[in-house]
Amino acid sequence: MPARYYLQKNLYDTLTTIPDELKDVDVFDWDLPAATSLENAFLKNTRVKKVVITGDSLTNFARCFQECTADYVDISGCPNATNLTKVASGEYAGTRKGPLELILPEATNADTRGMMYYNTWTKSVSIGDGTGTIQVSNGLGMFSNATALTEVNGIVDISSWKYTTTTFDHIAKNCSKLTKLYLKGYGISGCAALSLAQSPLDHDSLVYLFENLYDRAAAELDALAITLSATSYGYLTEDEIAVATEKGYTVGK
Repeated sequence: MPARYYLQKNLYDTLTTIPDELKDVDVFDWDLPAATSLENAFLKNTRVKKVVITGDSLTNFARCFQECTADYVDISGCPNATNLTKVASGEYAGTRKGPLELILPEATNADTRGMMYYNTWTKSVSIGDGTGTIQVSNGLGMFSNATALTEVNGIVDISSWKYTTTTFDHIAKNCSKLTKLYLKGYGISGCAALSLAQSPLDHDSLVYLFENLYDRAAAELDALAITLSATSYGYLTEDEIAVATEKGYTVGK
């Protein structure tokens, strides 16, 4: 049976929500220039296989793909997205699934709390074309318990995280398969210690983290601890660890 396919051809420029009949398709490829919110739009949807959404006015994607079993979701064409809370989370019960592949926009000031919380399905996340940056205002639990996740392609900028006293260990808690994650700007005033001990991050991820740490020593702030998995720690040379210690961090496993 051929796929049920909907392709936007500027027929619905004033559409502000997605009608239910358009959610029951194999492929959903749509431009929504007038829409501002797609909160819960594909919540628990098990029918759609591919979703591509664009729209400069879209800001709210809260729980949009929570427990959605699509193979591919691309919202990179929504550069003004600010609310990505639980956008692809699995929550606490049911199948705890999510899209196999998720493409995020190069957004600024994005709230990504619980973005993939208990998502046990998504293997790959990309930001834009895979080299883009998403600037996070609050990333508590961003990838927490995303147990299938292996890579995040692009840069996660946490230099403007407003809630700096929350526990940073939850950003990648129980991500036991995650090897690629480029974190930028960790360590501003008020930050808690960072634990990545449950993720076997690769060498390039660690070097990027250290090179892009906030310089706490120059700012005369107390030292912060960064805890790595034993596997990740073993990748590092003394000189590479020194890059972090000279900026006011202790690195352990």
